[in-house]
Amino acid sequence: MKALRVFLVAFLFLLALPDSLPAQNPQLELKEVKWSFPRVGMQLKEIGGVQAYDLGNNVYGVEDTNNGLSIRLIFIPSSIVVAAEKVHREDPAGMPDVNKFLTAYAVKLAVETPTDFTNGFIGVGKLEGRALYLYRTKSGANVGAVVSDDQRRILIMPAPSEK
Repeated sequence: MKALRVFLVAFLFLLALPDSLPAQNPQLELKEVKWSFPRVGMQLKEIGGVQAYDLGNNVYGVEDTNNGLSIRLIFIPSSIVVAAEKVHREDPAGMPDVNKFLTAYAVKLAVETPTDFTNGFIGVGKLEGRALYLYRTKSGANVGAVVSDDQRRILIMPAPSEK
């Protein structure tokens, strides 16, 4: 799981960027994200030496903090990635961006999302050359999601929101 640790270290380093954005734009602030886990009674599983919460369907989540920011890392099984890629190949117009689908799925699992609510897609930005998918959550806080090269790990972090 050396690749996981390298991925985590690289993106934990990058988290300093969202922390500095509100100071650059007085119209933005980092709002507290209402995370969906951990919750009492959730099962833990060791994945590559890391304790992860079972989110169902072989999807696992890890909580962490960096520079005072709470973050989540979602582990998606290859079966979901393969299914999404297959749908994309069969209907590119129906699923033009597999990573957008995967990040939306991961964000839904990582943040409190009522059954009848869809986190609002804001757009795609760049974070150190990687696509940063931005979503507005039910609580009004924005989050950014970055996909690993193998599409199986998605890092979700607070992103600046309008005041």
